[in-house]
Amino acid sequence: AAMSPSSPEFKEQLQSTLGEIRREQTAEKIREGQEKRLAQLDERMAKMESQLGLSRDQSNRMRTALLARYEREDDLLIRWQSGEDPEILGEVKAEDAALHQAEVELILTPTQLETYRQSAGRGK
Repeated sequence: AAMSPSSPEFKEQLQSTLGEIRREQTAEKIREGQEKRLAQLDERMAKMESQLGLSRDQSNRMRTALLARYEREDDLLIRWQSGEDPEILGEVKAEDAALHQAEVELILTPTQLETYRQSAGRGK
């Protein structure tokens, strides 16, 4: 027998199905975002290398730092989508930004860091 649309069981099943669909859509968006960022990473690194005059070692370390940052951003998105407290996520986001900044400061010289911050401020 079919469940009545007004029954608690039907509503629970609907909620569960909608939750599943949302999770799948989020996972797909995250995958698309990852692919787009990774596709742009080589271009971004080439720009950064010429703008900042990065050594091969600095370039490799910077790429690793950016990939780690992308992973943290994806993790945050997943946690937000699963309904985690926005206040906690705000704190995590701030910690993630500070961590990335600390990583970058260990990689770049003071002069390179200044140029990096100026170009980041312009959204480049």
